[in-house]
Amino acid sequence: MGGRAAVHRDEHRGGRVRRGLARIGRGVLPGDHDLLGLLPGHLLGVVRKDDPTDAARLRGYWDGPVRRRAEQGSATWRTLWELRTVLEGPC
Repeated sequence: MGGRAAVHRDEHRGGRVRRGLARIGRGVLPGDHDLLGLLPGHLLGVVRKDDPTDAARLRGYWDGPVRRRAEQGSATWRTLWELRTVLEGPC
């Protein structure tokens, strides 16, 4: 699947990501927070806690699917791609 259909599908996914984060945030964080901005750091913490070597896998995911979706134009995925530097913290 390519072209417009792929962009639409990824925009739909991005919307689901944002809505899901909003639901989580309402239950966990008081006030108004940029949950999308917190996502990379939280994921990095989770993979380091479970298996520190998985941080490289997470970066690989960011360099693959996240980057491709960002290049296709989805605003949510572009934002996540711009947050890639968060994943460069010490391992």
